Amino acid sequence: PPFIPLPSINNLRDIGGLPISSSSTTPLTVRRGLVYRAANTTTLDAAGVAKLQSLGLGVIFDLRAVPEIERTGGVEELERLLAATGGVVERRWTPVFEEQDYGPETIALRFKNYAFNGTEGFAIAYAAILKNGAPSFHRILTHFARPDARAILVHCSAGKDRTGVFSAVLLSALGVSDDDVADEYALTEVGLAEAKPTFIARLMEHEVFQVPNGREGAENMTTSRYENMLATLDLLRREYGSAEKYLLDFVKLPRADLEAIRRKMI
Repeated sequence: PPFIPLPSINNLRDIGGLPISSSSTTPLTVRRGLVYRAANTTTLDAAGVAKLQSLGLGVIFDLRAVPEIERTGGVEELERLLAATGGVVERRWTPVFEEQDYGPETIALRFKNYAFNGTEGFAIAYAAILKNGAPSFHRILTHFARPDARAILVHCSAGKDRTGVFSAVLLSALGVSDDDVADEYALTEVGLAEAKPTFIARLMEHEVFQVPNGREGAENMTTSRYENMLATLDLLRREYGSAEKYLLDFVKLPRADLEAIRRKMI
């Protein structure tokens, strides 16, 4: 499994290792050790930072909004720990939504009408991430395309939705099949297994979920089901043509940068 067990952070994993659909007679896979994904990193302790440094990490990209960062705190302490690496590992704030909380509970409440058709709800929520995430994704990928860029870690609150969409776009643009992209997304079910009961308990405090079958709806809206990502990839193609076209035409990633990332990751 691609998970990296680290007590101070949830859902940490390497997105590498997946096969690439290619006409090449040699089987190709996404290189490991280059792009990691995770939940909130402000819980990291010194041992956790040392572990990330040992993985060759250069930059932690935080996709969260201001309200989420203020609510959880811990940024100053994390930056103090990162400073102790001598600048080898740094944190950069690259929000998908600057002022709009987009954590799992917020998505569940905002799209509560889809609690029993979660796939449609997630596709709509993820369409907003694709639309609003372009500046953030541009900053991350233009950095990562540089020849001297070390490995990167991308995270949001749970490492599920914004991080999941970013990872899916990148993997799809590298030539990973929809099935494998959706399987990788669904690994978050494992990565958040310990945290999920807390999400559900907090949702059940809200009136909208205090109805018959409310718990089932809350569970649906905190999942990372394979079908949710397949629906999102379908939407990506309908709206933008392909992951590559999305990156080139909407994110405005220079083609030379996309090619540099492909050379680095394949």
